[in-house]
Amino acid sequence: MGECSERVELRKDYWQIAGPIFGDLNPPHYGRFADYCSYPKPSSPAVYLLTLAERSLIKDNKLSFPMRVETNLHFPAFEGEYELRKNYSQGNSRLSFWVDGGPVADFKFKSISSRGSSCCEKGLESLVDSDDLRRINALLSVSKNNQVYFSFAFGKVINAFFRDRTRLGAVLGSMKFEVYQAPEIGGFSTVLDVQGDMKSENDRKKALDYSVKGSVYQKGEVLRVLESMFHQRMSKIK
Repeated sequence: MGECSERVELRKDYWQIAGPIFGDLNPPHYGRFADYCSYPKPSSPAVYLLTLAERSLIKDNKLSFPMRVETNLHFPAFEGEYELRKNYSQGNSRLSFWVDGGPVADFKFKSISSRGSSCCEKGLESLVDSDDLRRINALLSVSKNNQVYFSFAFGKVINAFFRDRTRLGAVLGSMKFEVYQAPEIGGFSTVLDVQGDMKSENDRKKALDYSVKGSVYQKGEVLRVLESMFHQRMSKIK
């Protein structure tokens, strides 16, 4: 399989259920979006877009571990119909969400040889249970799936970042991370290193750029964030 595409509908009622299950409670995706950002309406969480891409990889038999993922979010993804463009080559996959002739979000997947750390660092503790997986399978219209989506580990990063409520309203622009193994039902430990840098957008507005690195652990390292960037307008900081 080389290049192909499919139509994907982004439904607000779906992502507003899926987002909290994955751990993303950032207000721009939900009812209080206007208090935290200048978007005209709620936008899809990155973790929901990633899960749709992951579902497509599974369906096309292109998901394998370990891998490196590069995520770039160009514009907010609002409710509506999108074209999911897929490009597959040996050991590499690229899935992009397009609307109105342009890409909104881009995910690149590349096979790697690294296996991550066999150690487990203690950090923010959280859980994924069988009911979480069942509910996500139902939203994705997937049956007879017992594999925990690696998007759950991605969601643990998002959740840990927003545990500091002063960061609510920040938006993810890009993230490069590695996934070493499929997650399992059970507990997770997330360790993040967050650095904030104040930026001047113009004479009246300032913004914070957050650089985030870290890891998610279960029986060893599941996911490692190599680099990522969140952006928050100062006028919307609570």
